[in-house]
Formats: sequence, C-alpha cells, structure tokens
Amino acid sequence: MFELFIVQLFLLLLNPIFYLCSQKAPVFFILFDSCKPTIDNHYVQMAYKTGGFSLLLKESGVYNITDTVNGAFDKDALICGEESDNALSVVGQGSSENNGRRKRSSGEDVLEKPLLVDTSMEKFKVMATITPPALLNKIRLEKPVDGDAERCGNLNTGISNVDIAESVADNSVVFDVTTQSCPCTGEWKLKYPVEAESFTYSVKSSGEYLVSFEAYFVDQTGPNSIANYAPCLGIEENLVIKLNQGEKVKTDSLFAKIVGAAGNKVHWKGSLAADKQAENAFVVALTIPPDMGSAGFRVVLEGEIVDGTKFQRVSSSYFYPTGSCLRVTDVGNFYALTPNRKTYIKVQVTNNNDYEDVYLLSCSNTQNYDVNIGFPRVISVGKKYNKRGRSNPVVLKPSQAAEFTVNIASPRATKNGRIVSVTCRVTTSTEDLIEIVRLTELTDRFDGYSYRG
Repeated sequence: MFELFIVQLFLLLLNPIFYLCSQKAPVFFILFDSCKPTIDNHYVQMAYKTGGFSLLLKESGVYNITDTVNGAFDKDALICGEESDNALSVVGQGSSENNGRRKRSSGEDVLEKPLLVDTSMEKFKVMATITPPALLNKIRLEKPVDGDAERCGNLNTGISNVDIAESVADNSVVFDVTTQSCPCTGEWKLKYPVEAESFTYSVKSSGEYLVSFEAYFVDQTGPNSIANYAPCLGIEENLVIKLNQGEKVKTDSLFAKIVGAAGNKVHWKGSLAADKQAENAFVVALTIPPDMGSAGFRVVLEGEIVDGTKFQRVSSSYFYPTGSCLRVTDVGNFYALTPNRKTYIKVQVTNNNDYEDVYLLSCSNTQNYDVNIGFPRVISVGKKYNKRGRSNPVVLKPSQAAEFTVNIASPRATKNGRIVSVTCRVTTSTEDLIEIVRLTELTDRFDGYSYRG
C-alpha cells in the first residue's frame, strides 16, 4: 500500500508556501495572497488529482494557519521523511459544477454529498472548498439520521460520543471528526448552498485498524508480474487490489469500480476474486473502454465489514490510461543472464489510437551490457500473415501492433544473484511508455538456448 510521505516543506518568500509529496502521494498547497480572492486553478487541479488539497490564507487567516493545517490531517501523517504509525486512506473525494443535476436535500435549498462511514474509521476529516468563498459558513456536516442512538449521540455518561471540530481558511473548511467510543456509522451528509458555483471535497480517515487498499495493474499474475500504473485502453489488464486489514472485511462482498475524472462516470464495475498467490490480494481481468479517453480515473473499492457495515474507499492517485500500449510478452532463459550468452525479451507495441503514429523502441540496462533490438514483426488485425518491418522506428496504423525481440548479451564473467534491470522505452508523437524487466545473473549456464535473432 502507498504510505504518505512529506518530502520537504518549501518556503517561497514571494509566494506561495506549499507542501509537496512524492509522486504517488498527495500534494498539499498552502498559499498566502492578500489580493486574489481565489486560488489559481493549476494549484487546485494538481492537489485534487493527487488526493490532496489547497488552502488560501489571506491576511485575516494567517494567524490561524496552525489550527487550519492540524485540522486538515493528522500531524503524525506529515512528518518529513518518516512514515506514519497509522494507515491513511482516502474514503471519498469529488467535485461538481453548478449544472442543476445534483442531489438536493429534501425540504432544503441546499445540495448534499453522502459520506459512508464504517466501523474501521476511528476518526476522519472532511475538507471542502466552495466558490464563492463567502458561502463557506453555510457548509454543514451532519450525522446519519438513522444512526445508532449512543454512537451518534450521547454515551451513558452523558458525554457526546462524536466531536466535530471545525477549522476555516479563506477558501476552505475542515471538519475533524473524532469519537470517544465506537464510530458513528452510516451515511453522513455534507451539505452546501445551491447557489455555489463550484464545490470540491475530500474525506480522509486514519486509524490503527483502518481498512485501506493499494491498486495497480499487471499484464499477468504471478511472481514475475510488474506493477503498472498506466494501463492501456482497449487491452485486457489485470487489476490487483491489496487490502490492509483484509481480515476485517467480507471478501465475497468486494467489488471495484473504474470512475473517470471526466464527469465522475463509472466506466466499469465488477466483483473481485482472491489471488491464490498472495494474502489479502484480489484480482480481476478487465478491459478499459477505448472511448474513455486518457483524462484519468480512480479505482473505487466497496464492500462490507465483517460486522455488516458497508464501506467505500477511493484510490488516492489517478491512473492515466494510454492510447498506445507497450507490453513485455515473453522473457527467455527463465529471467536469467548466464555467462557469455544472450537472453531475449519480447516486447509488443500496439496502436489503439484512431490515427497513424511513429513508434521508436530503445532499451538500456543497469550494467550497460550490449543490447540488440531486431526489426519488428508488424501484426495487422484480420490478416493471416504478418510482415517484417525494416526499421526502428516503425509506423503503425490504428489497431496495428509491432513485436520486437530484444537480446541482452551477458559477459563471460557474471556475478551470481545480481539483478540487472532492463528498461525499454517507446516514444511516439504524444506518449512516452516504459516497461522494466528484472533479470538475475547466474554463474552457471542453462542447457536451454535463450537467444532469439
């Protein structure tokens, strides 16, 4: 699973101040500006697409920066260069424009977003941004109407079980929800005025026993599978879900969704099957629709906790599918490099776009061993015979594929057990695709023959 790291806190004296995380972690922006009424959309989009957020603090809000930041996320989850003691999971995130089709709250002139809270969520935080900012004080977070009387109300001691602390910046409000005893489960509601021009929110939860997950794609399951975060459009992929606290969920209730960034549309939904080769791992084969485009999507995981409460989790990062596809289809010599021999790697490039493009394949390795890339075999849909290309780069029409054979030449003296990473890169007019294959050096030869010309 992805752990949350803060790499460094940069202070830019002119503007802005921002928190920047690693590539697969959320990005947070905290900006000071006494003139502009809103945050530049580039900051907002970058934060939103990584599962983070952005705060605007004008002169009146500078003195509340500590309370605002601490109300936005757990302090121990943001220690520079260290991983948090608690799991951190994005429970829900979304945005909307005022198009008149959103869900209205019954009997009120407000709109609402449902937030599903389960028993593994010891505490959670809701971050909401609204335009115009003058509407901030009209955003409300409400407990489930049909929630458990004690968990969502007062304990036997008379003390309220649920505490909702509120922090306000110039453009956002943060609700920090904690409980004295068990969580107040059910459907919470985040309400905001119907006159809002735009509304963005995210919900995060942390806790020792929080159910969370990591999602990625692989070409094939097994010990040699390599995680891929840029799946191909129109090509069958294997979606892998790895659960934290997997023993707390009903595994037969799990299903996943592919939700596109454009329009928040569900493009695929399916049940998950247990991966027999890994504990708390689940896999499903799927094909991402070609008409989905490359705008990006999140993976949503839904199911039930063993006590029967429903849960939902959203991947913290976006996946960006590619119109062109680069895949390793075969590796010779059992993924080994033996003395004075060559090991082949078969690489296939597919053009899933609706236009002709030029594809250039290049490969390198961490030991700088000699690499030879043969001319490709061009595969056309519906044709019985494939032709041999005479160049690299190669021109591919829509739906055509090119299969390359890459040979890695080992020296006479190899180091037993050393890993050699081979990086193959395909560049097109619009994309840059990478696949990495890890080969292991052995001092003894196999009887098998690994070279492919």
